[in-house]
Amino acid sequence: MRPFVSTKNLCGSDVFSRRGNSVGRIEGFVIDLENNRVSYTVISRADVQGRDDKLLVVPAKALRLDPNRQHLVLEVRNETFGDAPGFDRNHWPDFAESSFGLHVYSFYGVK
Repeated sequence: MRPFVSTKNLCGSDVFSRRGNSVGRIEGFVIDLENNRVSYTVISRADVQGRDDKLLVVPAKALRLDPNRQHLVLEVRNETFGDAPGFDRNHWPDFAESSFGLHVYSFYGVK
């Protein structure tokens, strides 16, 4: 049986590292309509004062659903995620730009 989960249940939920630390919160998903798949997960990351200061784009393949289907787990080293490029809530990147996709997938080591 293939696993399915509603995005409604995931939006607003925490994303955890492999070590079990919360690394951010799911803000939404970017769907590639041409290929009928989820390409990216948009994650907010709080700054030291607890404000969501930047949004990160993570390839869907860099995440996995935990065995209990309660949250997503980022399958990269914590320090890689901490240095991830981000963007401002008011200035979203052009997801259709091929160089953007290559940069994000390369950064996370995902094909």
